[in-house]
Amino acid sequence: MALSLLLAVALIYVLTRYLTDLQGLWGFVNAFSEAAMVGAFADWFAVTAIFRHPMGIPIPHTAIVPRKKAQLGKHLGRFISEHFLTNEQVMTRLEDAQLAPRVGAWLVRPHNAQRVSLALTNGLLQWLGALRDERVSRFVKQRLIRRMRHMDTTDLVAQFFLLLTENGRHQQVLDLVLRQLARWVQNPNVRRQIATMLSRELEQSLYLKRLSAYAGEWGTARLINMLAQEIDAVSTDPRHPMRRRYSALINGWIVRLQNDAQYKRELLLIQRRLLNNPVLQQYWNTIWKEMLDWVENDLSLGQHAHIHAQLELAIQTLGQQLMDDPALQEFFEEKLHDFVPRFIDRFRDPTARFIEARVVAWSDQEWVNTLENSVGKDLQFIRINGTLVGGLVGIIIHTINLWI
Repeated sequence: MALSLLLAVALIYVLTRYLTDLQGLWGFVNAFSEAAMVGAFADWFAVTAIFRHPMGIPIPHTAIVPRKKAQLGKHLGRFISEHFLTNEQVMTRLEDAQLAPRVGAWLVRPHNAQRVSLALTNGLLQWLGALRDERVSRFVKQRLIRRMRHMDTTDLVAQFFLLLTENGRHQQVLDLVLRQLARWVQNPNVRRQIATMLSRELEQSLYLKRLSAYAGEWGTARLINMLAQEIDAVSTDPRHPMRRRYSALINGWIVRLQNDAQYKRELLLIQRRLLNNPVLQQYWNTIWKEMLDWVENDLSLGQHAHIHAQLELAIQTLGQQLMDDPALQEFFEEKLHDFVPRFIDRFRDPTARFIEARVVAWSDQEWVNTLENSVGKDLQFIRINGTLVGGLVGIIIHTINLWI
């Protein structure tokens, strides 16, 4: 468009110059076209000189953009780091955004929770491939064994039992175990297994072979009833002797773990022997492989994976909590205020250096094309405006000449 306008005014100049007497209106048209050509060429030169040498001629102070690339990159990085990546500006925007409830509202939507869950499970699936590598498995195993070999786990065990016995929580654990045991012994499959074992034992006796099946069933019923009665007695009686023995046993362990040096040495010796045991190491390899197989088989189901479903539910629950729980929102904001400024301070200068290095790494042609294309239309309108403004200036000059 700019070039067409230049050619048009050049044609008008030639026609008026050689086919008219340049008097009256033709003089103004000729002056307009002559000055318009000057303006068009001048602005073409100016626009071109910003990005390259006009017509390839290395005129001084042209090709400014490629010549100043390093300096522009440095200034651009500094400008962004000093005027955009400041704690005050970023924190002000985060505070105005009310980020916690907005993040919660976003996570609650099933589609978004599914997207996040799928992204996490796909990432986990990618990591599993690396964890299956024998070198990675060996590295993890060696680091773990080396760490545990020099770790005094007796203090950790003592602290665990102290926390367990605080406010009687160990009794709650016992209640949970008793409930699970009651369900287990009442399971029909378990009852059949116990009856089968009793029958086999009774078959060893010549006189009881015929009665073995009946005795097995009878013995199973008696055994389960006795277990159920004992479990019920322990569950309903807070002062049951078994509970007292259970508490005494745990408290005795705590005292010995904290004060008995010989006992601690024996436990540490057992710990080291177990870690060096080839059977245990082989068991570790088997468990590691089976765990990876289970996780990978589940994750391969995609949206139907059990892990994905549980993770999606957890994400939605977290989102709902972020929306409804002021305490969690306050915690979220506190962590944000604690993390973001440190993150900005840490990466402000590296960000500026990265921008500078990225600009310098561009080839001159790539750098020029990127900038020129981003403002290309405006550059062409500069040329068009230069043509029109030059023509108007030509009319003014011609008018002044006539007046003089």
